[in-house]
Parts: sequence; structure tokens; C-alpha cells
Amino acid sequence: MLTLRVASRLLLVAMVLIGRNASAQEGTPAPVASPETIPTPRPSARNDIQRVFVIKHVNAQALMRVLQVFPAAFRSGTVGQQDVVTVSAAPTVMATIEEAIKRLDVPDPSGRSIDVTIHLLECATAAGEPDATPAELRDVVTQLKKTFSYSACRVGETLFTRTNTGNVFRLTSRVAGANAQKGDYYDVTARIDAQAGTPEVIQFKDFAFRDAAGWRSFRGDVTVREGQHTVLGTVGAAVEGKVAVIVLTARTSS
Repeated sequence: MLTLRVASRLLLVAMVLIGRNASAQEGTPAPVASPETIPTPRPSARNDIQRVFVIKHVNAQALMRVLQVFPAAFRSGTVGQQDVVTVSAAPTVMATIEEAIKRLDVPDPSGRSIDVTIHLLECATAAGEPDATPAELRDVVTQLKKTFSYSACRVGETLFTRTNTGNVFRLTSRVAGANAQKGDYYDVTARIDAQAGTPEVIQFKDFAFRDAAGWRSFRGDVTVREGQHTVLGTVGAAVEGKVAVIVLTARTSS
């Protein structure tokens, strides 16, 4: 979520844009923003146009609250894999809102780039299953077998994204495999931060993992060390003698 400092900065930018738009139309200096000059949200009007904006770098609901200084109707939501803000406004106002979104929906310039990898392991509880573990996860799987007496593990899904510290990232991947149903997907969201150290500590605030049906889900704050494979736990109930285990890895990238 946006901090109070960042939200205040975004609100100031939006006020400046409102004043600039008014000056261009009336040929007069922009008024100083005050509670009396900030328009309040309103329902859609007959001559409004509608636009859907895909939000990539900031929290869509927080951005929408900032944009409510404009005389327009707003809704935030999710369409498929994307966070969106839907706007209904007069054409001249819509142009100003579009400019505001371009300025506000940007990566945090102070953020560091982080590579996030999520392995969803399928581990068998009964003997006879083939073991197919990549070399990078061999130590993790060996420990899982010792702790939970799994007979074999293999990688069911691998999800990857590159994001910046300070950002809320969203990662969505369609479910693969013979048993996948049409429309199945995995969805992951979290806010990511990093703390200096050797190795560096990477924090995931409100890390949320789920599938389309909600059968497999995990939620909570997570702290990992850079480059280390961290087992978050099992998700969902065992299916056909197999359980799903989430393994999270994060690395700073150049």
C-alpha cells in the first residue's frame, strides 16, 4: 500500500494537474488548491466517456482514492491478470486524468530490482512415485523427505517475476499439467522490501498465494534470505496421494 508520504506527494501532483487543466481552458492562473476547490466524486453523466486503465506499479485502490480529486466516477478492480481503474468523465477531464495516471503509476525510483521465483512442489506420500527434482532444489527436497517422510517430489509449477522493492507486485500463471481445468490459474501478490545484510534479508508483506478455485491458498508476512530456498508450507489438501508445497526464492538483480 502507498505510505502517507507517497500518497501526499501523489495528491499534490493531481492538484497541480487540475490547476493546469483549468488554466489551459480559461487562460487564467491556476488557483491554489484548497478543500473548497477540490471537486468531489460524482455519478456518471450522460456526456461522459469511459476508459479502463491498467495499473502496473502502484496499488489500484490507493491510486483511485488520489484521483477522486477529479470530477469523475471511479471504480477499481481486477480483470483477469491485471489491476484496473475504470473512469467515467467528461472528455476534457479524462485527458487530464490520463496524464495524472501516467505520472503516478510508475516504479519507485528508490527501489531495488528483485527476482522472485516460486516453485510449487508436488510431493507424494506413498511409495512408487517417480522423483524428478532439479539440482537447485535437491537440498530442500532432501529435508522435506526427512521431515515429512515424502517418498518423492517433483516441480509441478514454476512462477517467476522481476519487481522493485517498495512495490506491490502481482504474478499470475495458468495451471499446467494433464489435470488442469480450463481457466485454472495461480495468483500471487505481495509488497516487497529489502534490508541490508550478508546475506540480504528480503521481506514480503501480506504475501498471498491462491489458485482459481481457492483450494490451494497461503497468506501471511514472509521473510527470506537472499538466494535461499524457503519452504512456506503446504497448500490445500492431499490429492491422489500428493501434497503441494510452496518454495520461495528471492534474489537482488543487477
